[in-house]
Amino acid sequence: MQAEKLAHWSQVVGNFGLIACLVLVAVQIRQNTAATEAQLTSDAMSNRNQLQIAILGEHAADALAKALDDPGALTTSELIVL
Repeated sequence: MQAEKLAHWSQVVGNFGLIACLVLVAVQIRQNTAATEAQLTSDAMSNRNQLQIAILGEHAADALAKALDDPGALTTSELIVL
């Protein structure tokens, strides 16, 4: 009788441990998913910025500043950037 009670309680404790492990795995999966989404967003923004720099050139800010200060002195390449 005593051995049956001990076996029963050990099974109950084991089941609670299993449920706790499953909850922990679910939380870790959610965290991993959020981290992956953040990384993908960061990579996409970085790629977008690199593409924009490739299209506009490295001196796009200088061309914009020159357009504000002296628009008549813009070169053809600066006009294309703008």
